[in-house]
Amino acid sequence: MSFYMKIYGAKRIEKKLDKLEKKVAKKVVVQAVRKVAKDILKTEMESKAKSMVGGKMGKELARSISVVTAKRRHKGDYMVIAKTKPKKGQDGFIYMSKKGKRSYIPHAIEFGHGNVKPIPFMRTAWKKSVKMAQKALAKQIVLNIVKQA
Repeated sequence: MSFYMKIYGAKRIEKKLDKLEKKVAKKVVVQAVRKVAKDILKTEMESKAKSMVGGKMGKELARSISVVTAKRRHKGDYMVIAKTKPKKGQDGFIYMSKKGKRSYIPHAIEFGHGNVKPIPFMRTAWKKSVKMAQKALAKQIVLNIVKQA
């Protein structure tokens, strides 16, 4: 699941970034995106996995949540990809039916399956934390600019 967030009204930040070298400006933004993604989004998703799903599966999901920063197609755009990636020795996420069909359990929990209703822990976490992440990202970029200057 990837998320896209655009910061509007950040003219002051853009002007400061333009004053920096291109390579340094890129580093400033990428570091800020990574920090905010890990501090806010990942923490919120782990919390929602534990509280909404609950039990042993909730704990396993929380442990397996991974947040990665990646480039987008457009120059200067970055995205955050949140996924459940089992750690070593954590193979309880793949279910094999008697017919040999494989199912990925976190996907089935997030989006539902058959007669089972979805428990959208990742989407709920994103919706709850997006405003806070936008503000934190703007602050973090400014802090990183100050460090570089």
